[in-house]
Amino acid sequence: MSVDAPAGLSAFPVTKFAMVITGLIPLLAAISSYKYVFYTSYSPFLSEYHQYYKLLIFQLAAVNETDVILLILIWYQLRNLERVMGSFKYISVIALTYIYTTILISSLNLLVNWTIPWTIWNRYPTGTLPVVLALFHFYKEYTPQVYEFNVLLTQPLFSSEDKGNKQMELKLNDQFLLNSLCFLLCLNQGLVGIICGFVSWLCGVFMEKGLLPGVDTFRLPFINKLLFNRVNSRGSHVVRSLVQISEDPHHMGQDNGSRTPLLANDSNTILGGTNSSLGDEENTGDEPIRPLGVQFLDTFRR
Repeated sequence: MSVDAPAGLSAFPVTKFAMVITGLIPLLAAISSYKYVFYTSYSPFLSEYHQYYKLLIFQLAAVNETDVILLILIWYQLRNLERVMGSFKYISVIALTYIYTTILISSLNLLVNWTIPWTIWNRYPTGTLPVVLALFHFYKEYTPQVYEFNVLLTQPLFSSEDKGNKQMELKLNDQFLLNSLCFLLCLNQGLVGIICGFVSWLCGVFMEKGLLPGVDTFRLPFINKLLFNRVNSRGSHVVRSLVQISEDPHHMGQDNGSRTPLLANDSNTILGGTNSSLGDEENTGDEPIRPLGVQFLDTFRR
């Protein structure tokens, strides 16, 4: 499998769905003036009004516009998890993570506020911060590090003039963007975001290690049929297109030797270049195409 992810979101339906929902629900809540529904705090919503349904929906929408943008960018960066796990397992893991993080954060909040006479943890995080921080551990475990790069700072801010022009070197990797987005997301929600982010990351560690079961066994019902129906519809469309190509009089009038490449080229166009990638792997041992100048010089060298 290639390390580079395919361009766009056509191959990542779950990631596309998560990004759309992350932006659509806050937008509709803002337009209809129902954004307060997703804001959850222990006092007064839980302690006085007993609105415990908020514990089930506080992760559905972020009340801050900056959090919405950060979450959409993080979902896009996590698309490689869908490529590794598959769409069916990935959406099941997301649902399982939603359940575990909701139960864990709600239980800790209620336990702390019930045992301590004064309220020290009042506000809940908004948006899918717990889910993406739990999936952040899976990303670190399943996604290989591709490259590293160094950033040289010629004159750091804390350096003095008598030390001369010394350089400070920062060593970063290709996962730097995702790390920065997760850090900004936790920092943007304050101390509550940092604490809940750490708890959610621990939840992801426990899920990956098997202490919280269900990663390999839990699957959402009916989702598999929807995904397979989508794949089967695409496959039937490809088969119908190939049949139309084979029955085309332009192709039927040619001999079998010249007809096969035409079918292969048309099928490559329909399948989005899948067969072409296989052909590239088969021809990796061939000599690469040389420019005209190189061919001219090689003639005199020989």
